[in-house]
Amino acid sequence: MALHFPHKNRHNRSKSMPSRLQGDPILTDALISEVERLEDCCSSSSCFGGDWLAQALEVAMKCCSNLSDMKIHMESKWMNAHLDDILHLLEACNVLRDTIADIRKQNACIQIAIRGLGPALTPSVHVLQRAHTSIASWLKKKNDTNSQLEKCMSNLRRMAEKLNREDRAGVEGAVMNMIHAKAIIIMVCSAFVAALSFKTSHMRMPSLPLPTHFSRLHDKLREAVEMRKRSSSSRLLNELEGADIALGNLNNHLNSNSKLHLPLHLSPATVALHQLETTLPQFEHKINQLFRFLISTRVALLNSLSSH
Repeated sequence: MALHFPHKNRHNRSKSMPSRLQGDPILTDALISEVERLEDCCSSSSCFGGDWLAQALEVAMKCCSNLSDMKIHMESKWMNAHLDDILHLLEACNVLRDTIADIRKQNACIQIAIRGLGPALTPSVHVLQRAHTSIASWLKKKNDTNSQLEKCMSNLRRMAEKLNREDRAGVEGAVMNMIHAKAIIIMVCSAFVAALSFKTSHMRMPSLPLPTHFSRLHDKLREAVEMRKRSSSSRLLNELEGADIALGNLNNHLNSNSKLHLPLHLSPATVALHQLETTLPQFEHKINQLFRFLISTRVALLNSLSSH
């Protein structure tokens, strides 16, 4: 699902300007506008909504796909480094896919459990116990550490640090485009890892050498992450936070042993879980697209390396 951002033409570019701006060789005018609209949303609550993240990855892949038709000629050291980093990014995609699958599975289990509470005015002990167990399992994860995600974020930060340490003096053309493309993918993957994490206090967005427009977006993104960490929000992803709040309220109601107005307490949880359920498939779709893009990029690089 694409976001419908308000149109802004900040720079009043003339139609006679070239489609690629000097200094940002992998960004077309149209893509710059999309990046700026993402940046505008960084100051609002939509920053870590599912639509925003999916759109951010879509824009990142559009920028990087500009490289696909280019004839790649670069030193083998840059080529080998990029091939290695693509493997790490593929691993990050697998971690994200596994995490999304786990959340979807648990979401489905909770929906089944609380659905049983609805029809009966006085649910059976078995039905109540199943709902209690499912909700408690979900809420417990807020205090758990996802070692896979933490390791993934550490790997992404190491890749970013390596990019920042590299001597880029005199580097231009295809090599610089590759560096920028890699930095953009690392940025968006880091945002996904942080958004899906249960313990956001451990998540820290890496510093990256990015094209100008993405650099501004990245700065706002890091500010948004830090603001969320300082607030009462336990999650960065709006849909996960909404599910946490609704399930916590329902759990408190069930613990009070009051069955009065149970349907009223079920409704917010049902709505929140449904919103999360509709968000996760688009995440899977975008991550699968990124995985295929990285595979095709790696194959193209290997073919270019073997032809030299």
